[in-house]
Amino acid sequence: TAYEIRNCDEFRRVLFRSRADSRKVANLRGNPRATVHFAVGPNTNWDSCIVWGAVEIVDDDAGRTALWDKMGYDLTPFEPGGPTADSHVFLRIVPDRAVILRNYGIAGREQWRR
Repeated sequence: TAYEIRNCDEFRRVLFRSRADSRKVANLRGNPRATVHFAVGPNTNWDSCIVWGAVEIVDDDAGRTALWDKMGYDLTPFEPGGPTADSHVFLRIVPDRAVILRNYGIAGREQWRR
C-alpha cells in the first residue's frame, strides 16, 4: 500500500508515512483536509473511531528524521533510503473533530471537537 498508519504522536496528531509521489499526497497538497476511519473488528468490540482534521505534509530532511522512529516499527523495509530519502513524506493530521461509535453506534457515540 501507499501508506502505513500510526495512531498518534506526542501532540495527538495522527501520523502516516506515504510515498511522496502517491496520489494521496498530490490530493492533500491541493486540499490539506482528511478524514480517517479506524476500522472496526472483534478486537475493538466493534467500536470505531473517525477523525477529521488538517493535514501537515512533512517533506524536509529534519522533519522526516524527527518522525522516523515515531511510527512504532522499523520503516527500513518500506523506505530503504532511510529518513532523508526524498521518495517518502510523513503526513500529520491535526484533529479538529473525532467520533467514537460504540458497537457500530448501536451502543452510543462519543464526540470531540477542538
